[in-house]
Formats: sequence, C-alpha cells, structure tokens
Amino acid sequence: MGIIYIIFAIYSIYIIMTAQKFSQKLLFGILFILIFSIALYAEYLRHLYQHAIQTIAYDVMPQKGKKEYDDLLKKDIFKAYNSSKVIYDTLYYADMLEPSSLLETMETHYKMFHQNIDNLLIWHYNQLYAHFLLKDTKIVQEEYTKIIRMKDAKVKGHKLSPLYNWDFIDALYLFSRKDYKQSFNCFKKTNIQNLNNREKLHYYYQFSNLCRVMHNHSMEEECIKKIRQIGGTSKIIEVVNHENE
Repeated sequence: MGIIYIIFAIYSIYIIMTAQKFSQKLLFGILFILIFSIALYAEYLRHLYQHAIQTIAYDVMPQKGKKEYDDLLKKDIFKAYNSSKVIYDTLYYADMLEPSSLLETMETHYKMFHQNIDNLLIWHYNQLYAHFLLKDTKIVQEEYTKIIRMKDAKVKGHKLSPLYNWDFIDALYLFSRKDYKQSFNCFKKTNIQNLNNREKLHYYYQFSNLCRVMHNHSMEEECIKKIRQIGGTSKIIEVVNHENE
C-alpha cells in the first residue's frame, strides 16, 4: 500500500506541475489532498481494526479488544466496520463464556448471518458452541448435523472458507454425547499448529474438561499448563484458576 500511495503522489504532483492554468493546478491540488487524506484515514482505521483483532486473537484480551473496537467505531465515519463488529462480538462473548449473550447477538443480526455461506457457517458454529456451553445436547446435535452438511457444500462454485477446525468440532459434538473416548481421539487429532492463541485457549479448556470427566488427571494438568502459558484475560483463565486453586 505504501508503494501505491507513493506512485499516486508522484503521478498527482506530475499532473499538477504540467497543468497549463493556475485554476487547473488548484483543482488538481485540492482533489489530490482530498483523495490522499481519505486514503490515509482509511489506512488508519484499518490499522485500528487489525490491532483489535490482534488483541483478541493473539493477546487473548477480549475486554481490551472490545474497547479498542468500540473506539474504532467512534472514529469510523465511513461505517465500514459495523458489520465486522457483529462477528467480533461473537468472539468476545465466547471468550467470556457468555452463551446467552452470544445467542442474543446472533438472533439480533439474523439476516447478516444468512447472507452468504461463510456467515452461515459462523452462525451454526456459534449456535453449536453456545449450546455446548449451555449443555443443550439436542441443539448441539442439530447444529453439528447442519455443519457437517455444509462441510463440502458449494454455492455458485464457492466453497466454505477454512474458518474452524473440523476435528475440534467433532470433539465437541462427541463430548456432548458423552462419547468420551472418541472425543478424546478427536482432540488429540486436532492440528493445533493452525490455531491462533485464542482458538488454542478454547481447545485446551474443553480438552481439560473432557480429561477431568475421564479422570485423566495427567492430561488435564498438561492442558491447564498450556492455558496458563497462553495467558490473557479471557474468562477461561479466571475459571481455570478458580477451579484449580
């Protein structure tokens, strides 16, 4: 982007310098300043957005990330990041282990989540995860069935984006059905190298819960150790520390 801006600036200066009349130079100068200012402001907003994503996905600090995104929206005169905020809120409420707020957010923006196949996957995954937290086995099974149907689906030649880890989804589903052995195998099969810190936190948290049920204390302790190494301010950290005092 920096190279593009430099080329644009050089070209604009060339146009201004070669203009025959002063009125043309003035007009081109004003247009250049206006366009360049808007472009730079858009880059500034994009920087704030990326920082908010970094804060929740890698620093695993959902409270701070939410505040950063709220500040971004106040500065976003173009209203370009409003729809992305809805997706961001699903991450926040999942991290804070607030399934009811997560479900409420999705219901409020029902139409947005049904606009395309990727948003629909986000809808069904969060429905599954929220009801998993609520221990509603029936809904978990229903949502899991819908997600599996979508796995290899195509809409106008467009396949699903790789938004979630399928083995982790399988593990949650089997855990909810109390098929602990198969769930354990799916957790072990999950390629955690492809997960960001936030996703790893949820992975180790649910894996530790499964290991506790299975009385596999050594593996549970290993998962808790991983959770503490990731750190952050997620509700998961608070719950894990409280349960293991």
